[in-house]
Formats: sequence, structure tokens, C-alpha cells
Amino acid sequence: MFSLSTAGILYASRNIDIPRKVVYRPRKKSTNNFKVDKSCRIGRTYDDFLNFMKEHLDMPVVEIDSVEGRLLHKLQALQLATSFRTTI
Repeated sequence: MFSLSTAGILYASRNIDIPRKVVYRPRKKSTNNFKVDKSCRIGRTYDDFLNFMKEHLDMPVVEIDSVEGRLLHKLQALQLATSFRTTI
């Protein structure tokens, strides 16, 4: 109903006629326009990794994952998980 009155579809009602509409602020639009250059992924696909591991069977595999936590007092928590695996 709020969006209908804003769009002008409900001609009989205005914002002042809907008390909650006047109280609420409009939602902020997301400004996340972060784009990654796709050329940095050339030669780094999972198929490339499998082909490399077929050629180098004695090579150990180490996986490192990072997890960003909540922002607390201007310090952001970061957790690193490391796993060593012997098979693909």
C-alpha cells in the first residue's frame, strides 16, 4: 500500500493520510559496485588444478579459508582455517 501511494496509483490517498508512511524513512539503496577483473582467473579454475595435480602427484595440497566476522569497536574479526590434505 505504501509503494502504491508513492507511485500515484492510489489517487485518493497521500502520504499524510498514511501515518506509518510519514514516520518511516526510505530505505537506502545498495552502493556495492565492486567488480572483479575476470582476467585474473585465467589458469586458476578447478579443472586447471586437477590437471596440475595429475602431473604432480607428490605435491601436497594446503587449503586456506578466511572468514570475516562482525565489526566490533572498529576492529574486524578475521578467522583463518588451514587444512592439509593428502588426496584430491
